[in-house]
Amino acid sequence: MFASCDAPFQNMHNIFSDQDDWNPWGQSPWNYWGQSLWNFKYAKSAKAAIRQIRERGYADKWIGGDRPVTLVGINFNPKKRNIDLPIIEPA
Repeated sequence: MFASCDAPFQNMHNIFSDQDDWNPWGQSPWNYWGQSLWNFKYAKSAKAAIRQIRERGYADKWIGGDRPVTLVGINFNPKKRNIDLPIIEPA
């Protein structure tokens, strides 16, 4: 059982975070042109997702490198049964 409704999504950034350029289909344009970090929330807000990335320092290991870092926050809205407008911003 999960502690909160967004618990299944809060650690998705760890899936490939230690394997920066790994991709089963070859080189990804996301990794070639820059690094993107995605955080998903459920019944919260995209701003909360971006805030969590910044507060927990998920992007810190890529900031200052030679590639740009982009943060993506997405909220799944249970009332709409869809996602709200995502927030995309530089780190």
